[in-house]
Amino acid sequence: MSSSDTHSEIANKRKWFSLNDWRTSLIVFTGSLLIRLVYLISLGDDPWLHHPIVDEIAYRNMALALVNGAPDLYPFFRPPLWPLVLSLWYLITGTDAGFFGVRILSSVVSSLAMVSGFRIAEMLFGRRNAWITTIISATCGVALHLNTTGLATSLFTLFTLEAVRLTLHAHEHEDNTHTAFPAGLMWGLTALTRPNALAGAVISAIWLSWPILRKMIKSDFHSWSRPVWLLLGVVLVIAPIATLNWVHGDDFAGISTNGGINFYLGNNPYADGLSPLHPDLGPDWAPAEVEEWSSFQAGKPLSPSQSSTWYYVEGMRYWIEHPVDATVLWLKKLMITLGGTETSNNGDWRFFAERRWMLRILLLNGFWWIAPVGLVGFMVMRRDPRTVYLGILVAVNILVISAFFVASRFRIPFIPLIIPFAVHAIWIMTQKDHRRRAFKVAVASIILILGLNLGARPFAQTENFAYGHLVYGMLYVQENDRESATQEFTRALDYSSNTPLANLYLAESSMTRGDFHSAIDFLRRENRIKPKYRAYRALGICFRQIDMHDSARVAFGNAYVMNPSEDALRHAYSEEIGELAIQRMEAGEFVRSAELFHEAMDISPENPFFSFGLAGAMWADGKLLQADQLIDSLLSVHPEFVPARQWKEQGWRPEQQP
Repeated sequence: MSSSDTHSEIANKRKWFSLNDWRTSLIVFTGSLLIRLVYLISLGDDPWLHHPIVDEIAYRNMALALVNGAPDLYPFFRPPLWPLVLSLWYLITGTDAGFFGVRILSSVVSSLAMVSGFRIAEMLFGRRNAWITTIISATCGVALHLNTTGLATSLFTLFTLEAVRLTLHAHEHEDNTHTAFPAGLMWGLTALTRPNALAGAVISAIWLSWPILRKMIKSDFHSWSRPVWLLLGVVLVIAPIATLNWVHGDDFAGISTNGGINFYLGNNPYADGLSPLHPDLGPDWAPAEVEEWSSFQAGKPLSPSQSSTWYYVEGMRYWIEHPVDATVLWLKKLMITLGGTETSNNGDWRFFAERRWMLRILLLNGFWWIAPVGLVGFMVMRRDPRTVYLGILVAVNILVISAFFVASRFRIPFIPLIIPFAVHAIWIMTQKDHRRRAFKVAVASIILILGLNLGARPFAQTENFAYGHLVYGMLYVQENDRESATQEFTRALDYSSNTPLANLYLAESSMTRGDFHSAIDFLRRENRIKPKYRAYRALGICFRQIDMHDSARVAFGNAYVMNPSEDALRHAYSEEIGELAIQRMEAGEFVRSAELFHEAMDISPENPFFSFGLAGAMWADGKLLQADQLIDSLLSVHPEFVPARQWKEQGWRPEQQP
């Protein structure tokens, strides 16, 4: 089963769109989809089926904003293609549709990716290898789970594999330079799903230019035009998104603006290389927060694209100022990416596996053996130019992944490209006619399996069942199952008393029961872990309910400082100041009352009561003319405000200070 025999077989015995191809594609698609559906059905009443978690929520919200035409989406923070697909899904199913349909959609998309993976394996090694590759790929536990989520993984995998397949197709048809154009379009779509795909597009263009690089003088027009057609396709796909960002977002942001922050999160003195932990904002930051933080650090307002650039520069500064630490951290991330350890920032794999018998079994089929055996397969086939192309493509992407922070989902699209080589290496091991070669391949595979897995083991992601229970608690909140949610949050705190958000959710549960004193205790614990405006806002509500208005004002004030843009919070804070102003006025402290009413006006200028209260305090303090002028100004804006009309028409006045 040499590469030349395989290439000849494909060239002579196989048509591109034969009936047999369509039948085979249907079998691959249907089989892959059935495995995914069985996995979803096996979860029973798991709330994860019907509700999004962590990054899934961000993608869903982005899709709903696109459906509703929200202008503040631009420039895009996250790559827009998957949210665009989800928005089309919601237009068809309705925005109130449950999340189970999104998981079905993701399963369908990833099953289409299995067809593309089958075709690539068939082009490289023939149909037998392709079938074995598909079975292994479809039952790879981590890929199976991630390809049923609401993340962009399934779409990125599909477009990556299709882009590779079309690039290989363009290479096979050198006489037709236009075959590179569809590959370019597909690479463009892949970049709109995850911009690091641009590295793959460049590698593909260079590979198609290989005749030029080898024979610079004798190169002809056809050799030059293929990479040009490919890159033209990429540009044509990306240009509309860049235009949208420029026109609607007033910012030249290209595809998205999250690249800089993701680079910084993986390259700073506090980075662990495995999580999106911001040194100051923690793990649960929002895009607006990281942009505001960069503006504060820069000492001037930054646009989203400028903020992204600032984070890139800060990440590179870490490399310049701490080269040894940065190199060690990068090597750690590289070893984790190459090794068999599975990492996630959207849940704990061991926690999920405990609750899912099918995932627990299929996790045995994973990157831990696919990568090392596949690497041996690459070495065996290194003389094939297609192997060189795929090897460089996978290697560069692993280097790119390791430059940021790492997670299993980032390497999922490249597993179907590695498996055919792993299958080929295993096939060589079974050849009795070439025992010496089979022995070398087997020994090399064993050494790499042990080396990569043992090398990555010290850096494995620590067990985080607290986070798993926290995620499930939030799922039960979405299910309106407060009892189960409380149990999960309590278990999270049992595993780790510093689990963020668990105390906050327990406080909200206590508030729904009217137990405001318990809620206050939970909220204070939450703020000891990390101060949050949501916790301070909830504290303000609790203090208000038990008539502790001074404490409520302080709590609302802290929340307002942290998030001055939330109208409900702004109104609550100004109302507490107004309540205190009334108390001071009743106590005869008219000057202090006027100061407080003026402060409330500054926070909520649209509330006419504060202007009226200020006028009353000024009148009681003897400033009669200023008070009347303020009432006239108030009536010009709010002519139907009854107390002000009574002031003018009925002569109502507060008592003056003696």
